[in-house]
Amino acid sequence: MKPKWQQNLAFTSLKFVAIDLVGDIFYWPVWWFTSGGVKWAIFCWEKIKEAENYLGLRIWLANLFTPMFAQYDWQGRLISFFIRLFMIIIKAVLLLIWTIIVLILLLVWFILPFYILYQIWNNLNHLIIIRR
Repeated sequence: MKPKWQQNLAFTSLKFVAIDLVGDIFYWPVWWFTSGGVKWAIFCWEKIKEAENYLGLRIWLANLFTPMFAQYDWQGRLISFFIRLFMIIIKAVLLLIWTIIVLILLLVWFILPFYILYQIWNNLNHLIIIRR
């Protein structure tokens, strides 16, 4: 059983403020750059995999030399090869663009706290200069 002073509402409120709120404020940067960053990186990787799955790039690559519409003559094979090659190039470019966008978002995740601190510092300096 807890002592009487530990059951006091003021003590439990002070404990909540000191440990939970202040501790969370100090733990936030650690979380942002460790487990939060890992979770964000996994999320970005999943988005890239979803885009590849949506575009079906692996299926197009696997069927590159398969003739379309069961035309096994040399003209059908030639046309099918170049059509599929064209589609693979287009889909690969789209996947590359999406990957670059997602990687930029991942980079923003790690730069954002520094940018926010810079903005806070800049505005505080601006307020101090105005008051003088």
